[in-house]
This record gives sequence, C-alpha cells and structure tokens, in this order.
Amino acid sequence: MKIINQSISKSQKKINLSIFRNKEVNSFVDQRNFFKNANIIIGAHGTQLINMIWSDSIASEDGSNSLHIIEFLRNGDLPKVNKKDQTGNDLGYWRQVGPHYNVQFHHVFFESLPGGYSHVQENHLEEAIENCLAKV
Repeated sequence: MKIINQSISKSQKKINLSIFRNKEVNSFVDQRNFFKNANIIIGAHGTQLINMIWSDSIASEDGSNSLHIIEFLRNGDLPKVNKKDQTGNDLGYWRQVGPHYNVQFHHVFFESLPGGYSHVQENHLEEAIENCLAKV
C-alpha cells in the first residue's frame, strides 16, 4: 500500500483509491457498482480480476479512457497463462478481454517465499502504477 499511495501522491492527480474486500460487499449489485468507475484495478492473477467487466472504462469506444489492470503473477507463470493452445475454461481472461476491449494489462511478477510470503520487486510495481497514472 505504501508504494501505491506514494505513486498516487507523486502523480498529483485526484485519485479515489478503494480497496475491494469481498466480505464487505452485500450483494451482486454492490460488487458491480464498486468496479463501475474503476480506471485502474490492481490484483493477483485469478478469477477475481474478471470484475473488470463492470468498469465503464472497458467499453470506452474512443479509446481515451482505457482500463488498466496491474496483475501480480508468480515468476514463471506467464508462459502457462499465455499458451496459444489452451483449451477449456482456462483460456486466460486477459487474452480474451484485452484484445477486444479497451484494457491495458501490466504484469508485475513475484517470488514465493517460505511461510506463505511473497516478494515483489518494488521498482516494478512502482513503474506499473506510474505508467497507469500517466494515462488516466
């Protein structure tokens, strides 16, 4: 959170930072409304990122208001996600959504550490956030 807040402050833009906590959302409508005005969504690789479909930015016809997704992936997972011959239910939502809608993906990789911890290179996260903020 420290890096995210510092990057927002550094950009000098008015950014409304909201943290989605599924247990605090009472209905499907609340969940949809939470993501409606999102311009940047940050999260771990997984099905929760499909909430991007509720953002008004995803369907911006003139391309001026792109939705930016900063997605955390474990080192080595990108080839598995990006396989061109994938079949079944796991076709990679970013391959399905990105080329067809107004979505820009930014991948930040992490290393798994003992004890269930993860390490993200802070400069990569900061760079991804700053790239997104420059375009919103």
